[in-house]
Amino acid sequence: MVRVAISLSDSASVWDNTALDRQPRRVARFVQGIAVEGPRWPQWTSMALTQAPGLFGP
Repeated sequence: MVRVAISLSDSASVWDNTALDRQPRRVARFVQGIAVEGPRWPQWTSMALTQAPGLFGP
């Protein structure tokens, strides 16, 4: 679902807010479904997102 939303958005940011002792951090930013910053996925990130075909460019 997240992968589809990213691919359909003009721009999208993905945040990691799992640590209680630090501020949320942006791990990826996308424009037109293409990564323009990152991604720096946490280890627990689903392969459905990290291995998404076409999500990071043509």
